[in-house]
Amino acid sequence: MAFSIVVNGQEFSLEDFLTGSFEASYILRAQVFLRNWKYNENFCFSSSGTTGLPKQIYFTKQQLIKSAQSTIDALQLNPHNEHILACLDVKFVGGAMMLARALVLECKISLFEPSSEILSFLPENHGYTFASFVPIQLQNLNTFRLVFEQIDKVLLGGANVSVLLKQAIYKLHNKVYHTYGMTETLSHVALMQLGVDKGYLAIAPNTIRLNENNQICIKTALYEQEIISNDVGRWLDDTHFEWLGRTDFMINSGGVKIHPEAIESLLLNERLLPADITFYIAKAPHPIWQEQVVMVSTDANAAQYLQQINNFLQTIGQAYAKPRRFVHVKTIPTNENGKIMRLTLNEIIENERL
Repeated sequence: MAFSIVVNGQEFSLEDFLTGSFEASYILRAQVFLRNWKYNENFCFSSSGTTGLPKQIYFTKQQLIKSAQSTIDALQLNPHNEHILACLDVKFVGGAMMLARALVLECKISLFEPSSEILSFLPENHGYTFASFVPIQLQNLNTFRLVFEQIDKVLLGGANVSVLLKQAIYKLHNKVYHTYGMTETLSHVALMQLGVDKGYLAIAPNTIRLNENNQICIKTALYEQEIISNDVGRWLDDTHFEWLGRTDFMINSGGVKIHPEAIESLLLNERLLPADITFYIAKAPHPIWQEQVVMVSTDANAAQYLQQINNFLQTIGQAYAKPRRFVHVKTIPTNENGKIMRLTLNEIIENERL
């Protein structure tokens, strides 16, 4: 089977798709990507912009092939026989690399418009064997469990996975992998199978190490030099690591360094708040400590759980991470993938003196 792409129920060869006339922007972006691939042009992707202005990063076709082959080998995908579901925007690495994998596999790929309701658009018996989602697209997983479970292997990335979503995934029989990677690494360099692995495991030929500041350092086949990320990690054993947070988002309270992502994960695992209340850990200026930990939510009812949270953190010896107060905000700033823009949230708290 050669590469083919399905759009709006119609299957095209590469040549026919490139000469086709389409109006939807998500299809036009796929045309641009495939045209660049055909003519060996370079590819440009934007970073997520969660830590500042998005930056443009350029890659060659050969770099995309190397990244695609790494995933194909790690997941043991079958050349010619896979049917890929593509429902992420191809202007970002996560979506574009699904096209690249289909091209390397020489298999069929079905292109859907990115939507948080994507599961509701899939037919009951679809035949997709491999797909990639961001967590917000699986918000109705329990309703569309049978549709989702038919996909043999699934990548899940772009944001943290909530406890409720993890619990729903644990009950399924297909393989769902939470990804670790970034635009600079052309998608993931490590995977964690939810319900099976206790941490992330680097996939060949990528290697991971932690430097003296516990920053995650990545060696890939894409570059000669090592990438020193702004991510902070911790080894769980000789091969599996845990992602704790980003140095960009770290809270420095009286000289103590606190990772808000790690505290959120800890509190979520303990289920100290009702499942329908979404909250985050952020920071606010403090005249003596420089910065202080605050609890943030769009739900004013979250405030009543602040003391319970602080009692728990005190009990487990993490009193330094206790939120000193509750902050109610109208909205939580997120990017297109649903990832929280923490720097923007901190600026809102500081500028509006919340």
